[in-house]
Amino acid sequence: MWLLGSLELHCTYECVIVQRKAAAADLIAGHFAAGAHEPVNIEGKVRQAVMDNAASAAVDLFDAAQKQVLHDFPAVLLVSH
Repeated sequence: MWLLGSLELHCTYECVIVQRKAAAADLIAGHFAAGAHEPVNIEGKVRQAVMDNAASAAVDLFDAAQKQVLHDFPAVLLVSH
């Protein structure tokens, strides 16, 4: 679970869905869409899956993309000193 799982707990179900959709739209615009200001380097099929399923704003929407980003990230940068 990534960002979309950490929303306010006091919201109604409908409120949470609205917040997830807004958060997903922001993440997609900034990192997945064509011309994104901070694009992520992931496989095209994973990017397309995110784009195709964006309207659902499911909690696991970005899981496959997150795994690819962390898998490709140099291990030396993941270790805190």
